[in-house]
Amino acid sequence: MINKTILVGRVGKDPETKQITEKASVTSFSLVTTERIKKGENWEEEATWHNIKAINIGKLADWIKKGKMIYLEGKIKNGSYTNKEGIKVYFSEVEAKVINPFISGDGNNQAATNENPQPPVDEELLPF
Repeated sequence: MINKTILVGRVGKDPETKQITEKASVTSFSLVTTERIKKGENWEEEATWHNIKAINIGKLADWIKKGKMIYLEGKIKNGSYTNKEGIKVYFSEVEAKVINPFISGDGNNQAATNENPQPPVDEELLPF
C-alpha cells in the first residue's frame, strides 16, 4: 500500500515551529493548490487548502514564507480530537517529507528533507 502525496502550491501563512523535545520540532503552515475546472462555457480556478506538518526541518523553515511557491512530498495523515463542546472533530493533514522552497525562480533549485539535503533538482525534468 502506498500513501504518497505530491503538492505544488503557495504557502498560505508563515510557518509556526514548536519545539517538542530538545531534538524534535514540528513546523506547520497552510498551502493552497489550484486547478482549472470548466464550469459551463468558462474555466475557473478552484483552490484547495492543505494543512502541512513537517518534523525537524530546522533552518528550512526560514525559506518558507507566505505567498512563496513550493514543491513538497509527503503522506496524508488523518486524526481526530474532541473540542471544548465535547464534539469529535476530524481532520486531515499532510506530513511533509521533502520540501523544495526554491521553485519560484530563486535560481537555486535544491530540495531538502527533514533529515538531510538532497541534490539539486533539474528544472527540465519537472513536470510543471
